Amino acid sequence: MAKILVVDDNLANCDLLADVLSQWGYEVAQAHQGKEVLPMVEAFRPDLVLLDVMLPGMNGFEICKRIKASAETENIAVILLTVLNDVEDRAQGIRVGADLFLSKPVNYKELRRQIEFVLSNKTHMEELEESEAICECLLRLMSHLDAKAYCHSLTVKEYAKKLAMRLELSERSIKQVAMGAALHDLKKMLPERTASDEAVLEILQPLKMLHWLKPYLTKKKSGILDVQIVHVVNAYCKLCEEGVEEKTALERVRQAYGAEYGTSCEALEQLIADEQFLKNIGL
Repeated sequence: MAKILVVDDNLANCDLLADVLSQWGYEVAQAHQGKEVLPMVEAFRPDLVLLDVMLPGMNGFEICKRIKASAETENIAVILLTVLNDVEDRAQGIRVGADLFLSKPVNYKELRRQIEFVLSNKTHMEELEESEAICECLLRLMSHLDAKAYCHSLTVKEYAKKLAMRLELSERSIKQVAMGAALHDLKKMLPERTASDEAVLEILQPLKMLHWLKPYLTKKKSGILDVQIVHVVNAYCKLCEEGVEEKTALERVRQAYGAEYGTSCEALEQLIADEQFLKNIGL
């Protein structure tokens, strides 16, 4: 059950909103003064704060800023509720890190939709952070077991992330591409007699992240752009590590993947060309 802290100095409004949220299945706590909020956040540990901007003692902007500034509370979602409609007020809400800005009086249908969206996004980000921690642990283990595979994986991760950013993928996709690239050669950590894609998948079976990581761990061609990026970058990096010149390596990658992975191949070629240009001018 998600926990929501409702903050409003109008007790009647606060009670009404708390009752509605409780009926929707949330665990709810209330605060009515600005100075009460931060101690309540620390004690209640909400997933979301519904925060009125106009509060006595400390306004909602300052409270939101402090919540987002602390490493302990920065991942708590904050929705600002206000009668203010000025562009500058909304801009200030963005500057202090608010996840959303909704007008009062509250439209409960819209509020419910936005709460579900914000909490869902928060859950996805927390899962990604957990996945990144797992990825980092596996990379550290790889560095002790196979230094060559570790260095290769870091290189693929770096280029794949750059390519994902160049192709303007979502933040979530960029993170997943980077992790998929880092772990694509995970079977190199296994003894040669048991090293296989199937063995890796069996080992990782308990992890939630496996449902999106799986395509990165096999060499099967994919229709998913995120996975295509890693396949193309991996092929290019392997050729360069074997001593093949960059231009020739790109040509071979184009021959092998161009027909199906054209977007990724073109983006990689442009990325390498841009890096070479910067290198030539001393940057």
